[in-house]
Amino acid sequence: MIERTNIEEGLALCLRNELSRSTNLEARVQELEEEVRILKSDQILHQSLGGNFSLHKVVLAVKQHYVERALLTTKNNRKHATRLLGLNYYQSLDRIINRLGLQDVYMTTFQRRKLARAKDTTTTV
Repeated sequence: MIERTNIEEGLALCLRNELSRSTNLEARVQELEEEVRILKSDQILHQSLGGNFSLHKVVLAVKQHYVERALLTTKNNRKHATRLLGLNYYQSLDRIINRLGLQDVYMTTFQRRKLARAKDTTTTV
């Protein structure tokens, strides 16, 4: 009976260590993602003027940065992302996503199902 208790305690300790490592890894990944976002924003905001500079491209890059960040923060929940971005309607966010060409990346569940159904009907015909 003592051996079984020691084995269970050892397993519990291993599980706790593994969970701690995975939690630390997730936290580190989030830190690195934030550092990349900061570096990208520095590149966007500190470009030299003239030459190939385009204000339109900078504005699009800023929009994309914040849309991606809001969708990441809300786990792709468009309704909540819309609120975070200060937009009044989720359709406004959808329009921005489409203009940025991100519609394939940030499809709603409904859109994915519709696309899958369309593919199913074309393959069965």
